[in-house]
Amino acid sequence: AGPTTSRSKPQNGDAVRRSRSSRSASRQASKALSRLRRSRRPHRSVTGAIMKAMMVGINFVGGLSGASGHQVCLLGTHSEHNPWNLAHARHSSDCMRLREAVAEEYDTLLQHNVWELVDKPSGANIVGCRWILAKKYDADGNLTKYKARLCAQGYSQVEGVDYTNTFSPVVSSASLRTVLTIAASEDMEIHCMDIKTAFLHGKLEEDIYMKQPEGYEVPGMEHKVLKLKKSLYGLKQAPKCWYQNLNGFLLQQGYARNGYDSCVYSKVSSTGGKTLISVYVDDIVLASSDKSELSRIKKAISLGYNVSDMGEIESILGIKVQRDRTARTITLSQHSFIEEACEKFQVRSYEPVTNPVNKGIDVNINTDTSRRLSTFEAKKFRSLVGTVNWLALWTFPEVAYSIHTLSKRFTSPSANCLAASYHLLRYLWWTEDKGVTPGGPLNLTAYADADFCSANISRWKVSAKSSRSSINCEKLKSTQTLKS
Repeated sequence: AGPTTSRSKPQNGDAVRRSRSSRSASRQASKALSRLRRSRRPHRSVTGAIMKAMMVGINFVGGLSGASGHQVCLLGTHSEHNPWNLAHARHSSDCMRLREAVAEEYDTLLQHNVWELVDKPSGANIVGCRWILAKKYDADGNLTKYKARLCAQGYSQVEGVDYTNTFSPVVSSASLRTVLTIAASEDMEIHCMDIKTAFLHGKLEEDIYMKQPEGYEVPGMEHKVLKLKKSLYGLKQAPKCWYQNLNGFLLQQGYARNGYDSCVYSKVSSTGGKTLISVYVDDIVLASSDKSELSRIKKAISLGYNVSDMGEIESILGIKVQRDRTARTITLSQHSFIEEACEKFQVRSYEPVTNPVNKGIDVNINTDTSRRLSTFEAKKFRSLVGTVNWLALWTFPEVAYSIHTLSKRFTSPSANCLAASYHLLRYLWWTEDKGVTPGGPLNLTAYADADFCSANISRWKVSAKSSRSSINCEKLKSTQTLKS
């Protein structure tokens, strides 16, 4: 933009006005210049180089403080300890380990015959791809292995051409806790298995073409593309293809799919032994009172897929599992996850609290008079609530109502909402070594309570009902009218 000059008023008092023709010519010139600028700035997808530049900027801002005095924290989903691509990995201290992981992943793709090299079809949509590099940690936060995954950039797929249906179920938290409760109560053997490159076993129904992966372009054939024969991580339909494959395999093995949860399978052997299987994408939990059936199905899975047999369960989905076979109970805890959350949101500078709800903080949208949050603070609030929600699903059901209340303010969060979310995380810090301990005798014990129209505005009452192994909360409209 050129320098701006102030418009002066002539001495005779007549305003200086441009003629209609000059304004029209100026408008046309501006539009032409705009089109020229757009033509010089072609549309590009977000590449690794662009993301790296963004990370540099975010990390720089991460050392500063916000205008409101709050310390700025990184709210992205990608860890700053993981390189963005192969070029970035060359400058990492773990370069050799990451290169070995990439080579292992590429060899696995070739062994599974995932693609074939073909000429680029005319008019075909070519999907990009990128390497995802990461370090894997156990439930205690210890580094276990280096992981590399070639992922297709599914956001460039065209609906109706490259994919149709994408839905794929996973086992719910309530179902998995129920399976573990039954297994602990009946003293079953509980084992865990991890299927490597699970999505590569799914078969595609559509013709999908992809660019050659970075660092592995075939010399002299860089212009060619890969026609995918099997599903690949990142494709929109990949989870669905994998689930269909595993579901067919388990049905062939004589297992029946549960009518309530599509990722829970069961089988009763001829001797009366029960076997339960829970599936969360590529993580499988097997619980059985028949050791021979347990060995048989594990062997069948190992023959059909490339798996890592974890043996007796110690952790699942980052949740630490501790079993007391004498008391027939099992304890689920997420100590490491809470530690990371407290460090991410800098809760260590506050005192822990012993109650998840602070009644002195009003978060009701009709009566809350505190200031509205800035864009940055609002993102921070949503990220914090989402983090705690994961804990509420698995090991801290007592915070479910607080999460439900705060989630109502996602579109219009206030300072009170942010304070209430920090109060909730301070409670989790106080109870980080605790968890849920289902098991024991399978006698259903139910509890119910209600607070009798405590909501000042809506006059709703909150009723809670719970069994021995799970807690569910529901709202019922009060039939009573309180008069002041």
